Amino acid sequence: MEFETRVRISIDQSIVWFDIPKVASTAIKAALAQDKVLRGREDGRSEWHNGVKWSEVRKEIKQNAFTFAFVRHPYDRILSTFKMFQKERFRPYGFPQKLEDFLELLNKPECPPPMHGHTMPMHGIMPIKHNKPDLDFLGRFETLKEDWKTLQNRFGWRDLPSKSSQVHVTEHHLKFTPNQAKIVAKYCKRDFEIFGYNPKDFVE
Repeated sequence: MEFETRVRISIDQSIVWFDIPKVASTAIKAALAQDKVLRGREDGRSEWHNGVKWSEVRKEIKQNAFTFAFVRHPYDRILSTFKMFQKERFRPYGFPQKLEDFLELLNKPECPPPMHGHTMPMHGIMPIKHNKPDLDFLGRFETLKEDWKTLQNRFGWRDLPSKSSQVHVTEHHLKFTPNQAKIVAKYCKRDFEIFGYNPKDFVE
């Protein structure tokens, strides 16, 4: 299943954020909104809510634009997505309510677009060169506060909202069985390789 990489761009087009769903995306957007860093706030929900297609804007971005992204352990990210889709407001969309059924839909044609967009392997949402992220800065959800501070020191951005320091869902006893982990390890194989995460983490 294809997924169009979408980015968020600063008003002066000097900064490009490769926004990966379920990696503190809402918190980062909220912090940048306070300083009116990102463009699109005034056009309703289109660019502000969804970002813009990288394929359509990459030629207009400044050549020396600063690019960044944040990544998260693949297991933790997919479990977080599953937990999010359990909420009442998502029930009308018919997302699987059992983890086994949810995982079986990964990378399947019948996978609902919102689910695919939130679980797509991270390496497909940013430029990769020689099997490494081709970015100026790569932060991690696991060290979010420290990595965000690095960007704050450079750009003077606000603090992230307090809820962005949330405890990982995997620390709330939501973990994979070995068979479930095998499904995700195969689906996110390149993420583990490129970002250096351990596929043995978060398994019962």
